[in-house]
Amino acid sequence: MLSSASRGDYGAPNVGMAESGMSELAPRSAPLGFLPGPHGDIPVAVWWPSGGEERSVCVIHCPAFAEEMNRSRHMVARQARILAEAGYAVVVPDLLGTGDSPASLEIASWADWREELLHLVTEAYAKGFEHVVMWGLRLGCLLAVDVAVAAPRPPSALLLWQPMASGKHQMSQFLRLGAASAMLAGEDGQRSVASLREALEAGQGSDIAGYHLTSGLFGSINAARLDQALPESTRVVLLEVSSNPAREPSNASRQQAEQWAALGIDVSADVVYGESFWATQELGFAEGLLRRSLSELSRIHAAFSPARGKGDWLPVLPCSTGSGLRALSWTCEGERLCGVLHTVTDGHYADVGVVIVVGGPQYRVGSHRQFFRLAKALADAGVPTLRFDYRGMGDASGNMDGFLTVAPDILSAVDALQRELPTVKRVVLWGLCDAATACVGYAPTDERIAGLVIANPWVYSPEVAARVRLTSYYAGRVTSGAFWRKLFSGRLQLGASLYGFAATLLQVATSGRSAGPVDLKMSDGEESSAQLDTRAEDVQRNLVDLVANGVNSYRQPILLILSGQDYTAQEFEEAQRRNPRLGLALARTDVRSERLPAADHTFSTRADSRVVEALSCEFVLALGR
Repeated sequence: MLSSASRGDYGAPNVGMAESGMSELAPRSAPLGFLPGPHGDIPVAVWWPSGGEERSVCVIHCPAFAEEMNRSRHMVARQARILAEAGYAVVVPDLLGTGDSPASLEIASWADWREELLHLVTEAYAKGFEHVVMWGLRLGCLLAVDVAVAAPRPPSALLLWQPMASGKHQMSQFLRLGAASAMLAGEDGQRSVASLREALEAGQGSDIAGYHLTSGLFGSINAARLDQALPESTRVVLLEVSSNPAREPSNASRQQAEQWAALGIDVSADVVYGESFWATQELGFAEGLLRRSLSELSRIHAAFSPARGKGDWLPVLPCSTGSGLRALSWTCEGERLCGVLHTVTDGHYADVGVVIVVGGPQYRVGSHRQFFRLAKALADAGVPTLRFDYRGMGDASGNMDGFLTVAPDILSAVDALQRELPTVKRVVLWGLCDAATACVGYAPTDERIAGLVIANPWVYSPEVAARVRLTSYYAGRVTSGAFWRKLFSGRLQLGASLYGFAATLLQVATSGRSAGPVDLKMSDGEESSAQLDTRAEDVQRNLVDLVANGVNSYRQPILLILSGQDYTAQEFEEAQRRNPRLGLALARTDVRSERLPAADHTFSTRADSRVVEALSCEFVLALGR
């Protein structure tokens, strides 16, 4: 029946660590590995509680789609740790063609994803788990419902986070990403969305935001729906997230809950306070969602029949057969980090390897799996490459305190690579955006770093950003046909545009000279918290000096890659022109600069990503000669 819990602070029930005697470290660990599946190895992260009499319930995650999956991985991992502490086993898979999967998205289908999830459900029951919970996020909620309908032994419960009513809605949102590129090129966005949909429905594939969407996958996602008749034994928890704590569930969610309740299903639907973490440009959080999810699952768990046994380990393997992928896990300052190593298939290693440092609100695969493809290209060229999650990102435990604090994480990743492959004596760091800036700051402190590849380094300051916006955005607007069509059609909000233009002019006119160079020497540990906070703010205001000092201190080869259609890269170029120290540092003969005129921030087209991969391989291989 339909139930409605009261709003408020949902703390975790007293289940798990205190009663079971679990060690604190066990559920914080996320062993990565691979499960044999119906379409090849399935990469999984497994959070496993140790000790106690729980472990009768296995929670299987059904991921969101594309960048929503990428941006939400840290929240998925946080929830998994909380559930493991309460005695649940949690499995988070990367389905065929996504995440760490050795396959490409071009061969994946909705039916393949459902089959992989059904395989995991079967494995969980076979290993002795009495109950299985399918936990979906966004489009993954539709997969969870599909699995519940198709499974010979249905899951006991569904935990649905921010469910979409249909796959058609997801595809409409995704196609708008393709329309955005068309709008920047002066095309009409609505016509672009329509033409993309028409092409996909006609059997043609499309490259959108770095993903190749096939007609088959588009059609099967487009046909997926939430409103299916679930087994009566399956309980449902439906939770939405909003920054308005007084908001009620959306009409679609409320109606869906009422529809299931009319079928005799125990279903609850509510809204919790938090950020839209699957869509935010920075790391987003919804702590209330984590607490409420545990509270609801504990309520359902209490209603289950007594367990007849405890679930046993799933057959997770450390390596993927034939793909050269190897899962690694290690500690950094008491937290558990993890990564995937791309090994060289012929087993002959040079003494140079690569560590990819991942920045932004994502995990180790990167936007549109760019770091997976980069690592594969390097390994295919004979260079072992490690992608990893640092503290607070992806599947790693801990909190993310900003890219200026990740030096210990980089150090631990270099150590992990060399422990796994002792023949690797020298390491190249590869970083994009704020990770590139972090690499420049770290490299002078570690003599093992033989080279740097830095793409679109982050040197943001309000005054530099204002200059770039004035010269790039507004100058481009007045020469754009789309701008004038909007103006004369009345679709342009002229007042808001003029206000933004005036504000930008004022920012440029009033911007003062930057503060003096920042002392980047390591702290001796005697500074107070307030002093450390002040130092962090100073460094943030002087990122140009940080990069200039780092390049000057680091006397090894550097490859700088800049995108022509990216504000971050343009801000870097503006800083390079205006800051003599940075300009001189980058003028060295061992610093090679490459500019890709048509590329965006993440090199999302296959043409641009292939150029980046080729440049990176060439640079690293030259160091090994």
